[in-house]
Amino acid sequence: MNNLVRFSLIAVFTLGSGLLWSALASAQASPQTDVFTFSLVDDHYFNQCPGGEDMLVNGSIHVIIHRTQDAQGGVLVVTRQSGAFSAIGLTTGTKYVWIQVVGNVGNYLSGVPPFRFTETVTDRIVGPGPNSGQLLKETAHITVNANGELVVIFDKLISECS
Repeated sequence: MNNLVRFSLIAVFTLGSGLLWSALASAQASPQTDVFTFSLVDDHYFNQCPGGEDMLVNGSIHVIIHRTQDAQGGVLVVTRQSGAFSAIGLTTGTKYVWIQVVGNVGNYLSGVPPFRFTETVTDRIVGPGPNSGQLLKETAHITVNANGELVVIFDKLISECS
Protein backbone atom coordinates (compact mmCIF):
# COMPACT_ATOMS: atom_id res chain seq x y z
CA MET A 1 0.00 0.00 0.00
CA ASN A 2 1.50 3.35 -0.93
CA ASN A 3 1.95 6.03 1.72
CA LEU A 4 -0.70 8.37 0.29
CA VAL A 5 -3.35 5.66 0.45
CA ARG A 6 -2.19 4.66 3.94
CA PHE A 7 -2.49 8.17 5.34
CA SER A 8 -5.72 8.91 3.48
CA LEU A 9 -7.23 5.81 5.05
CA ILE A 10 -6.19 7.12 8.47
CA ALA A 11 -7.93 10.42 7.73
CA VAL A 12 -11.11 8.76 6.45
CA PHE A 13 -11.21 6.37 9.42
CA THR A 14 -10.73 9.17 11.91
CA LEU A 15 -13.28 11.41 10.17
CA GLY A 16 -15.90 8.65 10.15
CA SER A 17 -15.11 7.75 13.74
CA GLY A 18 -15.31 11.41 14.70
CA LEU A 19 -18.89 11.54 13.44
CA LEU A 20 -19.74 8.43 15.42
CA TRP A 21 -18.02 9.70 18.55
CA SER A 22 -19.72 13.09 18.26
CA ALA A 23 -23.12 11.41 18.07
CA LEU A 24 -22.28 9.32 21.13
CA ALA A 25 -20.90 12.32 22.97
CA SER A 26 -24.08 14.34 22.37
CA ALA A 27 -25.92 11.83 24.56
CA GLN A 28 -23.31 11.98 27.31
CA ALA A 29 -22.12 14.55 29.81
CA SER A 30 -19.42 16.91 28.53
CA PRO A 31 -16.39 16.82 28.53
CA GLN A 32 -15.35 13.20 28.19
CA THR A 33 -11.96 11.54 27.68
CA ASP A 34 -11.34 7.97 26.56
CA VAL A 35 -7.99 6.19 26.39
CA PHE A 36 -7.26 3.13 24.27
CA THR A 37 -4.16 1.03 23.69
CA PHE A 38 -3.99 -1.69 21.09
CA SER A 39 -1.34 -3.84 19.50
CA LEU A 40 -0.11 -4.01 15.95
CA VAL A 41 1.08 -7.57 15.27
CA ASP A 42 2.90 -8.73 12.13
CA ASP A 43 1.69 -5.85 9.97
CA HIS A 44 3.42 -5.51 6.59
CA TYR A 45 4.82 -2.18 5.38
CA PHE A 46 7.05 -1.30 2.42
CA ASN A 47 9.98 0.94 3.41
CA GLN A 48 11.11 2.67 0.22
CA CYS A 49 14.49 3.68 1.69
CA PRO A 50 17.07 2.71 0.47
CA GLY A 51 16.09 0.67 -2.53
CA GLY A 52 12.94 -0.66 -0.88
CA GLU A 53 12.23 -3.53 1.45
CA ASP A 54 9.12 -5.10 2.94
CA MET A 55 9.07 -4.94 6.73
CA LEU A 56 7.17 -6.82 9.39
CA VAL A 57 5.98 -4.33 12.04
CA ASN A 58 5.01 -5.03 15.68
CA GLY A 59 4.23 -2.62 18.49
CA SER A 60 1.49 -0.71 20.25
CA ILE A 61 -0.63 2.34 19.59
CA HIS A 62 -1.91 4.61 22.36
CA VAL A 63 -4.95 6.78 21.59
CA ILE A 64 -6.49 9.57 23.69
CA ILE A 65 -9.86 10.96 22.56
CA HIS A 66 -11.21 14.07 24.27
CA ARG A 67 -14.71 15.34 23.47
CA THR A 68 -16.27 18.59 24.61
CA GLN A 69 -19.88 19.53 23.82
CA ASP A 70 -20.85 23.21 23.59
CA ALA A 71 -24.18 24.80 24.53
CA GLN A 72 -25.44 24.58 20.92
CA GLY A 73 -24.85 20.82 20.71
CA GLY A 74 -21.63 21.03 18.70
CA VAL A 75 -18.84 18.67 19.64
CA LEU A 76 -15.11 19.33 19.54
CA VAL A 77 -13.18 16.06 19.21
CA VAL A 78 -9.42 16.14 19.80
CA THR A 79 -7.52 12.91 19.23
CA ARG A 80 -3.86 12.22 19.97
CA GLN A 81 -2.25 8.99 18.91
CA SER A 82 1.27 7.76 19.48
CA GLY A 83 2.83 4.54 18.31
CA ALA A 84 6.06 2.75 19.08
CA PHE A 85 7.00 -0.15 16.85
CA SER A 86 9.86 -2.46 16.04
CA ALA A 87 10.23 -3.71 12.51
CA ILE A 88 12.42 -6.18 10.70
CA GLY A 89 13.28 -6.15 7.02
CA LEU A 90 11.98 -9.33 5.40
CA THR A 91 14.78 -9.40 2.81
CA THR A 92 17.86 -8.22 4.75
CA GLY A 93 16.86 -8.88 8.36
CA THR A 94 17.63 -5.23 9.16
CA LYS A 95 16.09 -4.06 12.44
CA TYR A 96 14.17 -0.77 12.49
CA VAL A 97 12.48 1.40 15.11
CA TRP A 98 9.29 3.23 14.10
CA ILE A 99 7.79 6.14 16.04
CA GLN A 100 4.42 7.67 15.10
CA VAL A 101 2.62 10.79 16.33
CA VAL A 102 -0.88 11.68 15.09
CA GLY A 103 -3.05 14.64 16.05
CA ASN A 104 -6.65 15.22 14.94
CA VAL A 105 -9.09 18.03 15.62
CA GLY A 106 -12.71 17.80 14.48
CA ASN A 107 -15.61 20.22 14.99
CA TYR A 108 -19.00 18.54 14.56
CA LEU A 109 -22.59 19.70 15.04
CA SER A 110 -24.25 16.67 16.63
CA GLY A 111 -22.98 14.35 13.89
CA VAL A 112 -24.48 16.32 10.97
CA PRO A 113 -22.87 18.92 8.66
CA PRO A 114 -21.30 21.40 8.76
CA PHE A 115 -18.03 20.16 10.18
CA ARG A 116 -14.27 20.61 9.92
CA PHE A 117 -11.53 18.06 10.42
CA THR A 118 -7.76 18.54 10.52
CA GLU A 119 -5.09 15.87 10.94
CA THR A 120 -1.31 15.88 11.24
CA VAL A 121 0.73 12.68 11.03
CA THR A 122 4.46 12.23 11.58
CA ASP A 123 6.13 8.85 11.19
CA ARG A 124 9.85 8.26 11.54
CA ILE A 125 11.41 4.92 10.72
CA VAL A 126 15.00 4.61 11.92
CA GLY A 127 17.40 1.96 10.69
CA PRO A 128 21.16 1.46 10.91
CA GLY A 129 23.42 3.40 8.57
CA PRO A 130 22.85 6.37 6.29
CA ASN A 131 19.55 6.69 4.39
CA SER A 132 18.12 3.49 5.88
CA GLY A 133 15.26 5.33 7.58
CA GLN A 134 12.22 7.16 6.35
CA LEU A 135 10.41 10.34 7.42
CA LEU A 136 6.72 10.63 6.55
CA LYS A 137 4.65 13.75 7.26
CA GLU A 138 1.05 14.45 6.35
CA THR A 139 -1.24 17.38 6.94
CA ALA A 140 -4.86 16.95 5.92
CA HIS A 141 -7.90 19.21 6.24
CA ILE A 142 -11.52 18.59 5.26
CA THR A 143 -14.45 21.02 5.46
CA VAL A 144 -18.06 20.03 4.72
CA ASN A 145 -20.72 22.78 4.51
CA ALA A 146 -24.25 22.68 5.95
CA ASN A 147 -25.53 21.07 2.71
CA GLY A 148 -23.14 18.14 3.19
CA GLU A 149 -20.92 19.28 0.30
CA LEU A 150 -17.18 18.81 0.50
CA VAL A 151 -15.92 22.39 0.05
CA VAL A 152 -12.29 22.14 1.16
CA ILE A 153 -9.94 19.19 1.02
CA PHE A 154 -6.22 19.53 1.50
CA ASP A 155 -3.79 16.68 1.84
CA LYS A 156 -0.04 17.27 1.77
CA LEU A 157 2.28 14.30 2.11
CA ILE A 158 6.04 14.43 2.39
CA SER A 159 8.14 11.27 2.31
CA GLU A 160 11.94 11.31 2.39
CA CYS A 161 14.79 8.97 3.12
CA SER A 162 16.87 9.96 6.13
